[in-house]
Amino acid sequence: MNAYDIDYVYISDDTFGIDKKWTHEFCELYASQIKLPFQANISVNVVTRELLTDLKNANCVTIGSNVESGNDYIRNKVMKRNMSRDKIIKTFELYKDFGFNYGISWILGVPQETEETIWETIKLNRILKPTNSRANIFYPYKGTVLGNYCFKENLVDLEVFNNFSEERKDTVLKFEHDPGFKNKLLYYQKNFRLLSHRFGRIKTNIYNFSPKTYHKLMGLLKMTRLKG
Repeated sequence: MNAYDIDYVYISDDTFGIDKKWTHEFCELYASQIKLPFQANISVNVVTRELLTDLKNANCVTIGSNVESGNDYIRNKVMKRNMSRDKIIKTFELYKDFGFNYGISWILGVPQETEETIWETIKLNRILKPTNSRANIFYPYKGTVLGNYCFKENLVDLEVFNNFSEERKDTVLKFEHDPGFKNKLLYYQKNFRLLSHRFGRIKTNIYNFSPKTYHKLMGLLKMTRLKG
């Protein structure tokens, strides 16, 4: 590792922490042989105080967790995540208590998503107050349960899908329940971090009333920050 001047390690394995015995042994070896600060992705459902203690002792500084949606039905019935809201909130309180930086990944635009369910996701992100957060747009990967469902139920715009290159930044779903939903989805994905602040709803109302006025205001705020 010294030959490549590595000073930080990122463990992106989504199953990290599931095997508690293996993880405990890994943390002990890492602490004694490597010692570099690292980040790990961990499922909310496997988090315990014992696991976080092992990670802290091994010099883990940042934890990433995929929560996916702030709406219970979308998260647990549509996406099959099996995470209660209470468990999510308590887990992120533990991250804070242990002094970790923590990030959250969200997915917008799954089947049955609405503007209201997106706002539930934004509001939960505000409650959890992550060090960093990002929202990707759902993409129906063939071979996955939800991806196969989308193709089976004719939810995918095949013309768009066959010429698509904007994975996670745009959608290939039709959203026939709301012809204007695609534009709303793109807006929420692009402005997710901004809207996660407490004045996000006001900003959305300004945008809906006049996108031109919204962009002017955002430009003025940016200039004010730069001057400050």
